[in-house]
Amino acid sequence: KLKLPLSLVYLKIHSNDDMPPSLFHSLSTLKRLQTLIVDNRKQVEYTFHVDTAVFSRNIKILQLKNIATSISSIYDCEELTQLKYLELRLTEAGETFHHMSFTYPSSLKTLIIHFQLSFTDLEYVLSGCVEGNLKHLELYSQTNTSQMDYFDQKRWCKLFERFQNLTKCRIQLQQRVLYETSNKNVSFEKFSQDFQTYTNNQSQQDYLNAQNEANQDNIFGVPTFIVRGEPFFGNDRISWLKKRLDSFKLHDQ
Repeated sequence: KLKLPLSLVYLKIHSNDDMPPSLFHSLSTLKRLQTLIVDNRKQVEYTFHVDTAVFSRNIKILQLKNIATSISSIYDCEELTQLKYLELRLTEAGETFHHMSFTYPSSLKTLIIHFQLSFTDLEYVLSGCVEGNLKHLELYSQTNTSQMDYFDQKRWCKLFERFQNLTKCRIQLQQRVLYETSNKNVSFEKFSQDFQTYTNNQSQQDYLNAQNEANQDNIFGVPTFIVRGEPFFGNDRISWLKKRLDSFKLHDQ
């Protein structure tokens, strides 16, 4: 079993391999710990069962990076009465849990959540914030989503009514990308495969053709625009380009 000095106040762990279960059991023995940062750098997502560890009640900073934790782990945070900074990666709930009420510690000022949740679950996770206390909020979706709820302005406005004293806020959502083909919509994964096929085959010839065409037009950099044989090079020449196009009175045709 892994044994850690009981006097530890600050503990930061970076791991490129599987973290032994004994590590999380050992955390229960660190009664003086105030800062805990665990960073999983392995490509495969690691799942952490919070119930295997009892965090020190003196914890002020808790960061579990790239470690999937059950959404129910937010209940354990309620007992960390001195917690000021919390970063978690929450996975979808296996069953309905919204009937249980909870509140984050009033000391919590910074909350960073990487999530794989429905919008309803996300609303519930944020409902535990004490109104007016939170200063810094960051939300990052970890999976592509086509749920229109995430792009409903009214729901976001209602959600943020309780965060009137935020000084920093960042939200990053990944939306499922579709592109149109001749007969159907194809997912981003299919698009990625098609692009890789193009890169390994036709792209090289297209690149050479574009280079040859640029050489024929005496193009030596980008951006370059050619209007009736007259070159315009550089961003600072775009205003000149616009005047040149306006002189043709194309909008009147």
